[in-house]
Amino acid sequence: MIRKSSKSLGFYIKINRISIKATPIHLTSLKSESVKVSTLVPYTTLRSDIYKALVLGFSRATKNIPRVNAVKPFSLCLKASVVGSVRTGFRVPSVDLVTESGKVWTISGDNLMKRTGNGAACLAFVDGGLGVKDAIVIGTFQMENNFLFFDMANQKLGFSSSLLARGTSCSSFNFTENSFYIDGVK
Repeated sequence: MIRKSSKSLGFYIKINRISIKATPIHLTSLKSESVKVSTLVPYTTLRSDIYKALVLGFSRATKNIPRVNAVKPFSLCLKASVVGSVRTGFRVPSVDLVTESGKVWTISGDNLMKRTGNGAACLAFVDGGLGVKDAIVIGTFQMENNFLFFDMANQKLGFSSSLLARGTSCSSFNFTENSFYIDGVK
């Protein structure tokens, strides 16, 4: 976890790869970019080239699921009744963010798809355009029911991926415990 400057209000992590269903999406510039983690942005916002590659990869991975009309601000919407639901949310391929250190933040089901009404479930990522300051800004929708641990002293971000897959959620998490473990980190 890094800060771009002493005046920066954001925290950044390095992402080396984005994969869908364990297949990397083709990105030429991602390795040199920092990814901002934001509690102010509702949905993960991507620079246009990254957004288009993600949507294309996700579209290919879900090619057997019928499409429905897009609902703004999203561009890829699937028929919600066909996508169905499991314990971790919608039955769609997961998206993995692979960090510089090789750790994998898996975004699945409920953190990928937003039920928008009229039978649509949309890929909950937003195209930020070509001129955005940060190539990727991870938004609150993708962080919901993920445990994030900001270790300021060691400049590290710990993450759990979906708590729903572990049979719990943030709303039922007991924060009064004296100690807790997430993926081996106390």
